Amino acid sequence: MGVAILLFLVSAGIILTVGTGEDEEARQGEEGAIEGPPDGEASPEEDTGEDGPSVEGSPEAEEDRPEAGREPRELQDPIELDERGRPDRTVPDDETISPPDLSRLDVAESRVAELLLDIEASERVMLGFQLDVRELFAGGVDPEDADELLASLEAVAARGADALATLRERLEEPQEAVRAEEVRETYLVHLDSWIRYMVTVEDDPQILLRDTSPYTVDINRTADLFVRAVDELLDTADLDRELRRYAEAIVARGFPDAEDSQV
Repeated sequence: MGVAILLFLVSAGIILTVGTGEDEEARQGEEGAIEGPPDGEASPEEDTGEDGPSVEGSPEAEEDRPEAGREPRELQDPIELDERGRPDRTVPDDETISPPDLSRLDVAESRVAELLLDIEASERVMLGFQLDVRELFAGGVDPEDADELLASLEAVAARGADALATLRERLEEPQEAVRAEEVRETYLVHLDSWIRYMVTVEDDPQILLRDTSPYTVDINRTADLFVRAVDELLDTADLDRELRRYAEAIVARGFPDAEDSQV
């Protein structure tokens, strides 16, 4: 998931725009209780990434960040699983992507389809997390009860992180096709950046009111690597038209600005 969705968070008179990549901040009015987002948008500030993590593989990139590995655990309100064991997060109809017709695929294509289905399910979890956070800050809980808000943010982050951990287990099996394997490997790195982010929010929900760039910059960087791998797959592989349509829809929904170097 790239920078498709931006969340306006309002607390103590500060509006933070928390997206999957661009952190935006603006000041509003007098300090007071948590309120819903205003009708107008905050003025964007370009995220330079200077305070973000180092490039992948550098020791500095891993020292101060939570581990991406996470064992799924029992929650009070987990995301339900579909018939194939994938977390099945519901998203709005206009964000729903119809799955490919598996009956028309051969064995090799079916393996690629399963990969893309897992990725799409993961993307819905990320999108759903953003929508949940936006709803909470828009008045989904009592704006006078900061403890309830923080507890709710912790819960949605835990639910999202656990769902992503379940999907990560499904993505462990390598792909036989070289280009499909590159898609899988780059997506795992992107998925891990999201798990780190959600685990951090779960541990300290107030980070959403501070600087999240060490996480969102990494999410953007890894998103770009994934989109490039998908482009290579589409350019070189003789994919069934249903798989091609599905892969293109995943990128269009979750990574719309990838080619503009914003993810």
